[in-house]
Amino acid sequence: MKKIIFAAFVFVCLILSCEKKVDITQSSFLDDKTIENFVANHQMILDDIKTSGAKAWVVANSNFSVKDFFEAFRKKMPPNKVGKIFERYGLNAKMGHLQITTMQYGIVACTIEEALAEIENTERTEKQKASDNQARAWLKEIKSNISPEDYELVKKYKAKLYEIFNKL
Repeated sequence: MKKIIFAAFVFVCLILSCEKKVDITQSSFLDDKTIENFVANHQMILDDIKTSGAKAWVVANSNFSVKDFFEAFRKKMPPNKVGKIFERYGLNAKMGHLQITTMQYGIVACTIEEALAEIENTERTEKQKASDNQARAWLKEIKSNISPEDYELVKKYKAKLYEIFNKL
């Protein structure tokens, strides 16, 4: 799970910079086609972004909360070069970074949810219970920043997305 969280942070830092604001009025950013396109083309998307020369367009701070990350992403639009890359591979030109972030954090939420379900009826020490409560709080924060529709789609494609983000 630490690999996924680290990969999400690295990817976020890699694709972020720009001063244009994005007006996002929809609650859901994903659909089946978008996720399928990302699964099929994720490596090309990453490679093209790396070679595009685009600089980070959102300043990422390691102390950012999940809410802060999503807020930063909702306020910024990727540079045209990156937007064209997103569009070429079936993501939204103005919100591809938010779509990818939603998938990443969705996978983290699925992983936490599964881990908590596995230990639900086991004996836990006080220290473990405190850790479990922290995980529940983080899960709640993540899920509060992802629409229920998007979360269900991420769960549907969990195996494929987990494999992708675990390799990054």
